[in-house]
Amino acid sequence: LENSSYDMSTDPSFAALDGVHIRKFSMLPETVRGKGYQEFAMVDRWYDSERAPPPRFLKITGRYLASNVGDLLAECRRAATDTILIDQFPRGRMALTSIFSAGWRGYGRFLKGLYRDMDDSAGVWAEHVFYRALATQRNVRSFVREPDMQGVSGSTGGALENPRWKWAVKQAVRSLNRIA
Repeated sequence: LENSSYDMSTDPSFAALDGVHIRKFSMLPETVRGKGYQEFAMVDRWYDSERAPPPRFLKITGRYLASNVGDLLAECRRAATDTILIDQFPRGRMALTSIFSAGWRGYGRFLKGLYRDMDDSAGVWAEHVFYRALATQRNVRSFVREPDMQGVSGSTGGALENPRWKWAVKQAVRSLNRIA
């Protein structure tokens, strides 16, 4: 899904990706409401217009790369269709919206339309809205594998850095939490 002014159709890097289907959407005029509002309004428009919906999708914010995307996709394929895979943090009351996976029906049932509540200028981020919507749902769980993300932060413009040792520690803590 793409809503920037970048023309992906003329970029050979994207044309060479087998099995990739680009869906282009225009930005909404409510830019003051922020990135989350724009991003999830676009996902909803895709949801409403897709003629051949997938049973499940993995959403990764466009500025990011997940170097272990193969492991994450394998986990998505194994997940029940009604399970939402998203990392949640009760202490901060946040769910990481930069990467998550949802079944088509699960997205429509639990997440569709939530963009209307998002407003960065009022401090109501997508991560807070998703957390509130999913905190009491039983079919929500974290990824088994720690997503290994790199890219450019949309908030700060700085590089997202995930040194190997830090990723390994996060993965160990994730594994221990699952055991506990």
